[in-house]
Amino acid sequence: MTHKAEIVDLRFDLYGSKPRYLTIGGQQSLWVTCTATAEVVGLMRDKSVERYPVDGAPEQVALGGESIWFTMPRIDAVGSIDHAGEIHTFQMPKGSEPTGIATAGETTWVTLRGAAQLASIGADGSVAIVPLGIDYETERLDESKARAEFMAFDRMGAAWITLE
Repeated sequence: MTHKAEIVDLRFDLYGSKPRYLTIGGQQSLWVTCTATAEVVGLMRDKSVERYPVDGAPEQVALGGESIWFTMPRIDAVGSIDHAGEIHTFQMPKGSEPTGIATAGETTWVTLRGAAQLASIGADGSVAIVPLGIDYETERLDESKARAEFMAFDRMGAAWITLE
């Protein structure tokens, strides 16, 4: 099977912004987190640029519903930018270091690397915390086994998580 691809060379000046992670957004856009300038940047196919300054150095980024979601581990927060361009911030537990982010349906999931937990953020903005790191031999929580870094959902809806 031969795959055909259109290669589009779009160059954007992000010099000095330290672009880190990216995701594909709606309407043929590319979204990038820029840690040095503490902003989430939308790079549009028409070569326009949308910049959103945020409270902390953003890292991982994901598309969920009509929002762009991103993690800010340095300030223990998760943010979203909705279709109207409004920024929403969701505070996570102190020291939790939200790192990986993925969406499934109307729910956004985040790995809390520093807390041996996952967090889910519902469509209504509610946050639920899920512990990780169960030692199945003793059935006790063992935080040393649960430094979750990144996550993704497969087509069947199963979550996949990397453990450091």
